[in-house]
Amino acid sequence: MKRLCVDHPTNNPLLPHSTNILKYYYCDRAGTQISPNYEIDSQGTRINPTPLGTNWCWRPHFYQLLARRHTAADEFTASSQYRDVTTRQLCRSYVTRLSDNRYLLVDVRQPDYQKAD
Repeated sequence: MKRLCVDHPTNNPLLPHSTNILKYYYCDRAGTQISPNYEIDSQGTRINPTPLGTNWCWRPHFYQLLARRHTAADEFTASSQYRDVTTRQLCRSYVTRLSDNRYLLVDVRQPDYQKAD
């Protein structure tokens, strides 16, 4: 179990753009996205409704968290590193349970030491 220190998005849905967070969104327990993406870049936070209704249950870390029904609100399960489809930035997804049917997923930028060709 990994912990992520971040101002909880439910308290302030528009995070400062200086964070390493690429985006965050909410899903239900079946893995269906129930909010827009809150995407953070150098311009600030942009709300993208396009992924609403997308199902993310195929991500292994999502069901790892479901297996831990008594996870504390500040505990996150992390994915392996991957490249974000949109930005191509190296990132890792973190997920935590907010209630029995509401989960917060946060995609966080990771250091990328890949050399340019």
